[in-house]
Amino acid sequence: MVLQGRAARTVPVAFRLWALASRFLLVFFLAGFLPPAEVGLYGLVAAMVAYVVYLLGADMYTYTTREVIKSAPSSWRIKVTSHAAFLGCVSFIVLPALVLLFVTGLLPWEVAVWFYLIAITEHLGMELDRILVAMSDQLAASLVILVRQAALPTALIPLMIFLPATRHVEWLFIGWFCFNALAITLGVLLMLRRAPAPPRLVIEWRWVRHGVLVSIPFLIGTLCLRLIFTVDRQLVAVLADLDTLAVYTLAMSIAGGVSSVLAVGVHQFVYPQLVKSANERDQLTFRRDLRSLWVQTAIIAGTAFLGVLLLHNWIAGWFGHEIYVEYAWLLPIAVGVIAIYNLSLVPHYALYALHADRVILVTTVSALLGFAATISIALALGISAVLAVTIGVGAGSVILFGAKYLAYRRRLRELIDIASD
Repeated sequence: MVLQGRAARTVPVAFRLWALASRFLLVFFLAGFLPPAEVGLYGLVAAMVAYVVYLLGADMYTYTTREVIKSAPSSWRIKVTSHAAFLGCVSFIVLPALVLLFVTGLLPWEVAVWFYLIAITEHLGMELDRILVAMSDQLAASLVILVRQAALPTALIPLMIFLPATRHVEWLFIGWFCFNALAITLGVLLMLRRAPAPPRLVIEWRWVRHGVLVSIPFLIGTLCLRLIFTVDRQLVAVLADLDTLAVYTLAMSIAGGVSSVLAVGVHQFVYPQLVKSANERDQLTFRRDLRSLWVQTAIIAGTAFLGVLLLHNWIAGWFGHEIYVEYAWLLPIAVGVIAIYNLSLVPHYALYALHADRVILVTTVSALLGFAATISIALALGISAVLAVTIGVGAGSVILFGAKYLAYRRRLRELIDIASD
């Protein structure tokens, strides 16, 4: 499953872009076919799933990925098995605790079963994707994500067009779970081709304990970061209503498409190279890849912002609901905010490659505090809930970008003595 030469990058990118385009179209069709309140409910569930998958994984992948990248293939199977054992222990604790989401009213009981099924399968699918990328099997990882993300829109959109009875959010949840399960089955089979199952179960608990200690700063930082992109939707739902949340969900989904393009076409290929070159103290390669990451991120994010700025009124009018037209101005703001966040990922990957884990933690906690403080000030000034939340996300993104940029410039000199650009 390992491609060579230009195909090693173009084929996986094509698959992931297909998945991205399909998922992006799904959001458009949901906004067009479903009532705004159901789109808002989908946004609420999607945000909570995105947060819970990090609780289930405890960010252990940040340790495992680095270990797999720099290790010989002969040791992969033990690391993967140990990683899986750790995930089982975490799930035993986290899954029962998730009932609090429904007891406290953060999610309605009507989606409880689907939430559990989707959260579990979404987490396992993400873990498989990361492991396959770390094994440098980009094609296998892309096949998994193609099934996990592209199959649902490819099947559901025609159904919604030709069968009006399927225009209900429950059909979305059914498809989401089924295609996740199919992707997991495919991912396990593909992974076993690269790291065959050992003749006996081997779990290195000492390796796991060390990984937990390394992952804790990442976990705290990730949970703080994901809080920004989870609490924002909860705040809009509480301070406004599900219809307004539908508008916010649409705007952030469009903006999130920028992040997906960068993740698919740029980041998934560059960050393993950064980790490898930093580990080998290869200054020239590190600087070259980092410069490429800056340029590609700026071009893609900037182009997306300009495009939405010019077309936001036309985009909002496409969905046929007055509330989307009313909030059309939110689209370019959301894309601009997420563009800043994506720029912050460039120094983030540099810090990650340089093992600057504590710096990542501090900057992320600072961003969360800035997010909360900005929203509080905006609401006190009488700014609408949806705009206040968007401004808060923007403030958190600016803090992430500024703090991580300064930190990575300092770390480059301290850790690998790379000359400043």
